[in-house]
Amino acid sequence: MKSALFRLVIRVAPEASDLAGMLLVRAGSGGAMQEELPREARVSSFGESRALLEQLGRTVVDELGELGVRAAYRVARAPRAFDSWRTAWTQSLKPVRISDATWLVPTTTPPPPGAEASQVRLEPSLSFGFGEHPTTRMAAVAVEQSCREGARRVLDFGTGSGVLTLVAVHAGATHAVGLDVDPAAIAAARRNAALNGVTRRCRYSLASLGRIRSTFDVVVANVDRATLVGSARLLAARAAPAGRLFLTGFLAEDVAEIARVYRAQGFRVTKRLFEVDFSLLELRRTRPPAERALDRVRAGKYGGRRASMG
Repeated sequence: MKSALFRLVIRVAPEASDLAGMLLVRAGSGGAMQEELPREARVSSFGESRALLEQLGRTVVDELGELGVRAAYRVARAPRAFDSWRTAWTQSLKPVRISDATWLVPTTTPPPPGAEASQVRLEPSLSFGFGEHPTTRMAAVAVEQSCREGARRVLDFGTGSGVLTLVAVHAGATHAVGLDVDPAAIAAARRNAALNGVTRRCRYSLASLGRIRSTFDVVVANVDRATLVGSARLLAARAAPAGRLFLTGFLAEDVAEIARVYRAQGFRVTKRLFEVDFSLLELRRTRPPAERALDRVRAGKYGGRRASMG
């Protein structure tokens, strides 16, 4: 049975329609359709997740407001006439090489030659794109490399269709948990896990981050800046002592703020990646001052003298 199709419409002045469309795509929409009227412009996007479109609408309207542009948005069930959008988008999908080792392959097309052993199969969904967004690619590469280096337990906060959990188990993770607030996302992720035969290693839940008690070798979050800031304490608590945080979904101009917030949680930035206007931060726990002092004692550098006992 075909899922419902929803339409996000952002209403702005005609002269701001290009800006609104650019911001909508940058926020994670798979595309934007512009309609010019005499007194206003309407910028639209489509999806199967009403919650995700609501989030996109709020993000774009807030960003326009910060730029001094008045705008409003509305999400409603799309008329049947727009079903052709879904069909056209699905038929246009091609496999995406998301890293040096892994391809994302839609169920509507065969894998490219030679990619059969390194593919993650995905059911096309308008709501979650298909790995084209820079933040998805950066996060996938980071998660894949960590799992190939030995990370075995992965938490994906804001999992969407489960792409990052599937990349993780494909690269060697034995247990991946995906969290999302959208029931449509959880349903899509579970279908994709079954499609790839990894349901025993992937678990998806609508549970809040605060209800998770386990710690993980990798905690990845590809969400908006406000969510990363508001969830800092809970995300930090889910990383194992030697674990890594991978944070993305925010603009390069927000790096300093994100780094400052997580520094307060006991983490340091160990790597920064940039693609287009977006950034990804890798963070690790800062060693407690007492441990660092002990290292200096052992190295004979504490106060310029070697420590002695007795």
